[in-house]
Amino acid sequence: MKTMALPIGLKKWIHVSGLMMLVSVSLMATGPRITAAMFAQAKNEIVAVEKPPLYAMQQPSGGLVFEIVTAALKTQDEMATLTTYPVRKMADYYLTQEKVLGALGRAQNLSEADKKGNIVLPVYRVHEHYYYYKPFHPKGIVWKGALSDLKGLRYGAREEENTQAYEKAGIKIVRLSGLDLFKKLKEGSVDFINEPELSAKVMLEANLQADKNQFGEMNPAPFESTVLIVFNVKNEDAKTISKKFRDGLTTILENGQYQAILEKYEGKNSLSASHVKDFKIQWKKELLRK
Repeated sequence: MKTMALPIGLKKWIHVSGLMMLVSVSLMATGPRITAAMFAQAKNEIVAVEKPPLYAMQQPSGGLVFEIVTAALKTQDEMATLTTYPVRKMADYYLTQEKVLGALGRAQNLSEADKKGNIVLPVYRVHEHYYYYKPFHPKGIVWKGALSDLKGLRYGAREEENTQAYEKAGIKIVRLSGLDLFKKLKEGSVDFINEPELSAKVMLEANLQADKNQFGEMNPAPFESTVLIVFNVKNEDAKTISKKFRDGLTTILENGQYQAILEKYEGKNSLSASHVKDFKIQWKKELLRK
């Protein structure tokens, strides 16, 4: 198990074949993971599915979204620990069955069970695109903004993704794990996938660098989605820390730290400025709602 000694207590789920045979029965009864308690005390544990650069071990600060979370909490003298998993089901398990502080995820990938009864707050607005593999669609894919434009094509959906709108539009659904999306696109198993713009760039550069220019981006972008933090009410500190997070996020939005974090990952450009502007509007509505 590799750990990183960071101020935010960052750690990662690492799957090693056969390793679970070494874990005691009492540990296995709580679920298929290596717990933080085996190495160090987990402080305010937040779970997520590994998705660079949003929440990821590849980033020394835990990724863009987790850096926002820790910056907000730091203003209130709190900290958090990130645990990432390769698939959504594993993160869901620890949110619904155990007492982790919370979970991070895009709105469309968090189940109603994840959100029901818990405290749900927005963290970041993410710009997403549909992607296709140019050699299989040399003339591109006609997309004018309606799912009906894509009727008859095969959509590579994540296992947990709600695909009712796609199915209603006559689009065929192929379920994939998040790690397989671009690989399956290149193989021709699917015609198009949906991915955050930042994540797509990182994944292509890291895993398909030689072919990255062969992947096309449909325009206009299908939507902007919101990354949420779900505070787990089964955790006795969730209500208190969620209030601190609200106060802290307000602080970093006002003092410019939020924008500085976005510019670190997105670059200092009109896109990051637009994201901050749009999120401030969304956050003001959130504050009025409570």
